[in-house]
Amino acid sequence: MTIHDDLVSNYEAAKRLLERIHAEWEATGYALTTLGGATGRSEVAHPLVTMYQTQLNQVDRLAKAIEAKHRGQDPVAKIQAGIGKAPSALRAVPDKDAKTA
Repeated sequence: MTIHDDLVSNYEAAKRLLERIHAEWEATGYALTTLGGATGRSEVAHPLVTMYQTQLNQVDRLAKAIEAKHRGQDPVAKIQAGIGKAPSALRAVPDKDAKTA
């Protein structure tokens, strides 16, 4: 299994869990609050809302990781063909002492 396969597998599992949490939350009538806290009499955020938000963030994070894997790495440097013409001062000059045939 490759790292990409692991990401896809984790993403699919996270999506299934998100769907289960959503179904449970739907069964409560989409309750936003419940009684809780230390005394059990305070109105607090419903635990399924918190679980849903956390799982939704996880699914989103995994989806972005999979998308980034498909994109490939950004280039470290751009290489252009050739380096252009050499300045005239750097052109080869015949050796004065060389014998010509």
